[in-house]
Amino acid sequence: MKPYLKTGCALAVLLFILGFANTSSSAGSNDSSVTLSIARDDRILILAPHPDDEVIACGGVIQQALNIGAQVKIVYLTEGQHNPISLIVYKKKLLFKNRQRQFIELGRIRRKESIDAMNLLGIDRSLLIFLDYPDQGTRSIFVDHWGEGNEYKDSLTGLEQTIEGEGLVSHSPYLAEAILNDTENVIRKFKPTKIFCSHPLDQNSDHIAFYLFLKAALLELQNEIQKPQIYLYIVHYRHWPTHRGFHPNKILSVPKKIAKLDLNWFILKLNPWQVERKKQALMKFKSQTGYSKSYLLSFVRSNELFSDDLKTNNTFKGRGKLKRVSFHCDNENLTIDIELLKRVPDTKDIKGTFYLFGYTDKKPFKDMPKIKIGLRANRYTVYNMEYKINKAGSSLKLRPASLHLNIPLSILGNPDSIFYSLKSNLTGTRIIRWGCWRIINLKK
Repeated sequence: MKPYLKTGCALAVLLFILGFANTSSSAGSNDSSVTLSIARDDRILILAPHPDDEVIACGGVIQQALNIGAQVKIVYLTEGQHNPISLIVYKKKLLFKNRQRQFIELGRIRRKESIDAMNLLGIDRSLLIFLDYPDQGTRSIFVDHWGEGNEYKDSLTGLEQTIEGEGLVSHSPYLAEAILNDTENVIRKFKPTKIFCSHPLDQNSDHIAFYLFLKAALLELQNEIQKPQIYLYIVHYRHWPTHRGFHPNKILSVPKKIAKLDLNWFILKLNPWQVERKKQALMKFKSQTGYSKSYLLSFVRSNELFSDDLKTNNTFKGRGKLKRVSFHCDNENLTIDIELLKRVPDTKDIKGTFYLFGYTDKKPFKDMPKIKIGLRANRYTVYNMEYKINKAGSSLKLRPASLHLNIPLSILGNPDSIFYSLKSNLTGTRIIRWGCWRIINLKK
């Protein structure tokens, strides 16, 4: 978890979500939620972006699974080193002589706290996997760091690979294919029936990243394993949960904006004993409770909350000034049409970047093009990662109330589906840095 979200000090951001759909206001509310069931023969895999996320989101899931004899394994994407506020409060120091070493130590402290918390809940250390990738860097890795020689460098620890003796593979480079390979290997070996993962609508970059790596891994493994059920949890969302502090009798409800989306929600009810054990487990994270105890305890409620996966429709209704986004595909081209509710006074002011990462079962995802299209007014440039490529066959038409982009499927690697996102000022307001990543199917 990140300090700027735990303490409620995040800058105001407006999620520009291409997949936001207009549904009834009751969608996703607790009244229409389904009770989550866990069976004895379940193999439950919990994907935690940081130490403490596994307890915050799934402390009750873990207890109920163990109570009936289901198997549980937990994978941590990072060790949560990028948390300067918690380090200052925990160490009671404002300045540190060796900052890099101190932040590496913070990661080890947080890892030990997770081990202790899981031990309290009944999970053996052997069932915990710490991948040791860079906190607050994994979404950037997914977007920009594919291919040997393009390693991500952690700004606080100075590292470009996992530490000796740590991670699933020692000295694993900070590259997207390394994280993807680790995720695939865990799933291939454990063969989970249920996977609990961070939500793509979460406002923390590592939480979004773990979802993206999970989705890519499941695509790569679709012919090897039986498809597991996916349950997504939210930890970081502005002004949520309501009623900060320890309120064990209150219900954890869906954030209001997300409740309007076309998502199915699942509730796991906790009894008083399970609520208390979850609280005790959270209190093991002393490096975090020193400055964010009230926020952490906000998740100790009478239930835990999960949604199903985002829909893969190719046409979406928008929000605000965005009317509709449509994806069309023929045998040769992908066309993206964006319609605005109102005309833009001057198209010269429009800027944006499309991210289009294709997938096909004919080629490993790591070897597929990672296309970025930067546009400003009627000019645009096409990149594969950081390299500018020939945009022959593609076209852009920008009008005051619409944008029409056409790109040959060959540039995208002739994919069956596409991971996409948009960074833009099309809504007339500043949006979140990368936008929301979604996946569309081109061939059904």
